[in-house]
Amino acid sequence: MDPSKSLSFPFQYISNIEKLLAIKGKGKSTKELLDLSLLEEALAVRAAVLVRDTATAIAASKAPKQEAENELFAQFKVDMTRAHFNYLVFTIYLKKVESNPFKDQRIKPLLEDVGRVWALNSIMENVGPIFDTGYLSPSSFKKLNEALDEVIKRLRPMLIPLAEAKCFAEIVLPSSIGNYYGDIYETQVEWAKDSYMNHLDKDGVPPQWEEHIKPFLHKELSIKHPDNLPKLIREKL
Repeated sequence: MDPSKSLSFPFQYISNIEKLLAIKGKGKSTKELLDLSLLEEALAVRAAVLVRDTATAIAASKAPKQEAENELFAQFKVDMTRAHFNYLVFTIYLKKVESNPFKDQRIKPLLEDVGRVWALNSIMENVGPIFDTGYLSPSSFKKLNEALDEVIKRLRPMLIPLAEAKCFAEIVLPSSIGNYYGDIYETQVEWAKDSYMNHLDKDGVPPQWEEHIKPFLHKELSIKHPDNLPKLIREKL
């Protein structure tokens, strides 16, 4: 391809489609499948294949352009777009993690593992196009599962801190769990005291007591049995 006509990010993988589709036999080991550059490349291969196949199918169709694009090959376009955005999301994520000046050096490897989990899941959701090109070796699907298990095992001790990581301002996503100040239980008690239902209480007694609970506790409920029950069952009631 003419370098002067090469596409820029995020479509540069289309310019390199011949080179990408010539790569064969990757993913023979779990360690290899945990390599971030391989995961990024695998996502690029899938996107490139689906873009090529979609463009080829539409170009070869004799149907009217509107029918071909909006009906016959609509799902092709959906799959192609999803593959492109998955590649794009992962690429941008890696660049952000790599360029961020973390004060705690333990954070970067942790975020890289989060990226590995996301990429492996994405690849396994639609791995067919990658296998069709021969990019992944025939035995690598089992290795994909093993790689995912391994990275999840590494992340497991940090799952609670990751789930409670401060991603939004508390005014946007209020939560007593993992709040900014760390006073989880005190916040829960205060929220419970200030609950709307508590303001309905009369002298400290909720209105549901009189309507639902008190009749149930202080009255004998009358149960009417069908008249056609067998004699043996009626005697036991």
